[in-house]
Amino acid sequence: MPDEDEHPVRPLSGGWNRGIASSEASSSASGPRRSARLTSGSARSSVEPLDEVEKPRRRLRRRGPIVRTSSEEDVASQGGISRLSGSSKYAKIFEEAGFESISWRRDKGRIAKEFAPIAQLAENIPHELYDQLNSLPPSARRAGNMQVLVFEAEIRANTAEDEPNAPPIRIINDVDDEPTPPLEFFYSNLMWHGKGVPKPDYDALQGCSCSGPCEPSSCACARKHKDYCKGTPSFMYDKKGKVRAIDDELPIFECNMNCGCSDDCPNRVVQHGRQHEIMIKKTPNKGWGIFAGSKKIPAHTYIGVYAGEYLMDADGEARGKIYNKFGRTYLFDVDFWHVKKKTGHEDVRYCIDAYHAGNNHSCDPNCAIVAVYINEANVEKPLLAIFTKREIDPGQELCFSYMGNVDDSDIESDSDDDDDDTFGGGVYVKCQCGAANCCGKMWK
Repeated sequence: MPDEDEHPVRPLSGGWNRGIASSEASSSASGPRRSARLTSGSARSSVEPLDEVEKPRRRLRRRGPIVRTSSEEDVASQGGISRLSGSSKYAKIFEEAGFESISWRRDKGRIAKEFAPIAQLAENIPHELYDQLNSLPPSARRAGNMQVLVFEAEIRANTAEDEPNAPPIRIINDVDDEPTPPLEFFYSNLMWHGKGVPKPDYDALQGCSCSGPCEPSSCACARKHKDYCKGTPSFMYDKKGKVRAIDDELPIFECNMNCGCSDDCPNRVVQHGRQHEIMIKKTPNKGWGIFAGSKKIPAHTYIGVYAGEYLMDADGEARGKIYNKFGRTYLFDVDFWHVKKKTGHEDVRYCIDAYHAGNNHSCDPNCAIVAVYINEANVEKPLLAIFTKREIDPGQELCFSYMGNVDDSDIESDSDDDDDDTFGGGVYVKCQCGAANCCGKMWK
């Protein structure tokens, strides 16, 4: 370490940058404080003339280059930890003394399991805060814009772990005096498991053995994608993190917690979270929807998760009958073509109930739902990730089609009878998306 008189420390100027994320601010606040120290060269007697004081010479110490090995050896890229020379010798000493030595290469699977995400049960969806808000009179909830502020803060809290750097989501209503969406609305990127739905099997989850960012030519996750989608790119993301072939309904297999690659792997787009500003806004005739923020959102960009509750199909049918009475449109059958191909049966086993969070339908959608697999080995339980299909202008509503890819002939054959409220075996109501190619109906 250099002598204190060689490098006097200057006091830091200014305060915190308010634009910095709270996680960075908290880490800065908890770190060691720097203070100016008086060095031996500045501690002079006031009676001695300065000319007679011998000024200290600067002594420079040469340092050898810092050599880092691969991330699989020292996980330097994941934590700034460099492997010290001779560490194997010290590890042997600790093992002989009865202590356990942990190696990233040998124990990464075990480490991943010990720190694996906890499966969320639907019965544990939090509601205490909203119950307290509901217990207050409307005048109290509107005082000082309290309900809006609490709602926005709760969204930040629900998404702080999986997308800490995402721009905050604002609640806006220029239509009426309803301050926020209904209080049962719960914005989250988590999937909640209903009764009878199996939890993720982390033992069956296969990962790649790549070191650092993955290479498509050798990554096991890329080979998994090729097994499902022959003749397609190894990774579904390009170098900028944009999804390829979004209209083909191809699944995405991201690297997972059992993979050896680093966090900056290009095959971890959904895990990096939302990068663009969005807002929840009231519409004149369609309720609350999701809108782009103040900047354009590029095409094929990840927006968020169509989150909700995994349900067994029978439970979904029962809820659907109830939702039909209230015009709910949040049940999504997990019936992707690749699921049927893998399982070998046409029956739908699971559906996703997004009653606590939703988006709006459009017959000309600018977003698409893509099946994404991360820490889930069961092909019947994907994450439903939302990607933009084209460039989104500032303030434009984000919509996808509730009906999926319905044949044009089916729409034309059923659009002649405006009074018929059934279509393809489902119950439908009038569509108000306003698109030029609107088919006139959408299911409840």
